[in-house]
Amino acid sequence: MVPNTYPAGGTFSDTSIQNNLIDLYATGAGMYELIYAYTDTATGCANTDTSAIDIVVCLLIEQVGEELAINVYPNPSAGVLNIEIESNSLKGTSIVLYDASGRTLNKMAIFDKHSTIDLSLYNAGVYYLRIEWEFGSEVRKVVLK
Repeated sequence: MVPNTYPAGGTFSDTSIQNNLIDLYATGAGMYELIYAYTDTATGCANTDTSAIDIVVCLLIEQVGEELAINVYPNPSAGVLNIEIESNSLKGTSIVLYDASGRTLNKMAIFDKHSTIDLSLYNAGVYYLRIEWEFGSEVRKVVLK
């Protein structure tokens, strides 16, 4: 539901809102300003109300099949992350880097038990690493200083 829908019968400035529900597929993650406008048909008086809404994408964490022992360090990091994966097979293993809003920044295949990712090109903040392997995946939160 969206806030500030009183009095009923007004309209939102954003077309992704229908019947007081936000279409998350149309909007995507991010901060949005919602403007609700209402005109009283009896008096002709009109007014608007503005609200901010933050839509956050949650990353699915699933674990099926073989568990991997994963070590990501240093965390927090000044730029270069070390990733150690203990597994009998790294077949089909990859790492996906997401920003805090869930946007994919980088994806790389993993062939060695020890890999590095250089985050120095990105701004300080919170990022997520999704380590995907043949039988599942795991998400790690990473802080870049």
